[in-house]
Amino acid sequence: MSEKHCWVAYSLAVLLPVFLFISNSAMMLDLWKYSFDDGTYSHAFLMPPVFLYLIYEAHARGRLRFNDGLPLAVLAAFILVTLLYLAAYSAQIAILYRVLFPLSVLLAMFLLFRPSIAVAMPVVVIWFVFPIWGVLTAPLQGMSVSAVNFLMSFSSIPTYVEGNFVQIPSGLFEIAGGCSGLRYFIVSLLLCMLFVYLNISNWRKALIFIAVALLGALVINWIRIVILIYVGHFTEMQSSLMEDHNQLGWYLYVPYLIALMAFGGRLRDELPKEEAEQHEKSEQETGRVTRDNPAISGSKVPVLNLSVLIFFGVVLSSTTVATVASWKGSSTALQSPLKESASLIGWEPGDAEDLVPAVQDFSSVAGFSRLVSDNRLLYRKYLFSGEDEALKATYYLHQAMPEEGWRQVSRDSDELANYLVARDGFRQNAVAAYWYQYGELTTPSRQHLRLERLKSFYTLNRSTALHWLWLPCEQECEAELETIKQQVKALQ
Repeated sequence: MSEKHCWVAYSLAVLLPVFLFISNSAMMLDLWKYSFDDGTYSHAFLMPPVFLYLIYEAHARGRLRFNDGLPLAVLAAFILVTLLYLAAYSAQIAILYRVLFPLSVLLAMFLLFRPSIAVAMPVVVIWFVFPIWGVLTAPLQGMSVSAVNFLMSFSSIPTYVEGNFVQIPSGLFEIAGGCSGLRYFIVSLLLCMLFVYLNISNWRKALIFIAVALLGALVINWIRIVILIYVGHFTEMQSSLMEDHNQLGWYLYVPYLIALMAFGGRLRDELPKEEAEQHEKSEQETGRVTRDNPAISGSKVPVLNLSVLIFFGVVLSSTTVATVASWKGSSTALQSPLKESASLIGWEPGDAEDLVPAVQDFSSVAGFSRLVSDNRLLYRKYLFSGEDEALKATYYLHQAMPEEGWRQVSRDSDELANYLVARDGFRQNAVAAYWYQYGELTTPSRQHLRLERLKSFYTLNRSTALHWLWLPCEQECEAELETIKQQVKALQ
């Protein structure tokens, strides 16, 4: 490739992903709110420089070589992934469209350049920016609870572990989702992947380094939790670390990271002098030397491929249009929060002081209550417009129990709703029921709702609803559970 063509390839490798992101402003807003503005993904700000460096690395090695024609298999995969992404975005299936969008960018790069690891790596790091890693929170949280329970068994502090709570004489600790160690796990996975790509070619050494990096990140988090329990015990829960303990994790993680890089340095490739010279010569033959040889295959800019990519960039930008259209389409459904019906006869308007579930965000809500066996049965219907990722009935942070003091004792479900028995710190019990609605469909299953939304994505209807019932009960809640099941049938 001539020097001019070489820098054209580098520029296009940078501009193509940038174009796909900018043309899809709805995805940019999603990333800003749920990635760059989230402490778990604070490393996202470093990803653009990493992306540019990896593109430069591929450019310096001569790996950015244009396709000689239009690869039909890659084009078919790109079209399929793009359509799936548009459907998932319209149906608000966040985990799916956040996985598919970087995949569409990767296939776009393979449409323009010859597929290789060097071309793929800059796009692979984009996945670490997208908030798709939350699915690991629960498993890592469970591992943290088990590890802390094991480690505390060697201490002299009396410890009782129930669920995600650790009880010691000085107070109660909750190993919440933020204590799962997810942020250290993500950063370690990213760093070890980059280190292996740039420095280690032996797969056995690579596996050893990755295993040490990931296991070490988890152990550091477990040690952090144990230290916090000890500090809480000896300070009677008065230490400032009880309020802000994130910095302690980084004080432990950074020294570990330095030691990890030193360990990686012992595993990195060390070529003999003659082999290193031969390797450099090979690199020149496949990369740098070809800059002076425009006749080399892969030096011509594929105009047809670029035209296809520009067209699909415009198609991807339709997610923004779809979002605006869905806002307008949702307005009619949201004008009347709850339509009067025969099923609501005997209900009274709810009180502002009534208990409510921990629903993070919603567009509108209607509340009612009625007396059932001397107890107040509460009913709430939350409507979500779909204007934002959080404005949907199946948002993962919505909880069926009130914010303060309540915890789940048991759980059950049938074809109509999900049922919970809950208990607070004063040993008071209650039964809750909840189910979802999309159009005329009512279901207790998140998966069922998502599937129906995916099937009808072309309608651009993003409005969903969450129904919730709450009934206090005595120690045995079987009668109240049957009562609430009858109310569910009546309301549906």
